[in-house]
Amino acid sequence: PKAATKAIDLAKVRRCAQYFADDGDADALVSDWKALALSAGEAQQACDELVDQACRGVLTLVADVLCILNGESMVSRANITVACERARDNLDELSEDFPRAPDVLEDIELSL
Repeated sequence: PKAATKAIDLAKVRRCAQYFADDGDADALVSDWKALALSAGEAQQACDELVDQACRGVLTLVADVLCILNGESMVSRANITVACERARDNLDELSEDFPRAPDVLEDIELSL
């Protein structure tokens, strides 16, 4: 069997989104993301993390971040869709602690 995808530095992924939320600089976001040099599997992990953090209310503007990254082919619509589906699977649990999670997820899905 193929070895598991190496764990990526999710803190760096979160920082990319946070910097964008702070300054709204799309070029810097794309540049920071490119610097992560993620493989396709790692891009999926990164999308999963961003969607999860958005649902938890930790990161804002994740829909915008994903939209920009998708436009620059840094992540695919499929990556984002899978991340949203995974979040939906945990939505009942998430919603207990984070009541805005369903709205956040809907925002992300509508941005596709």
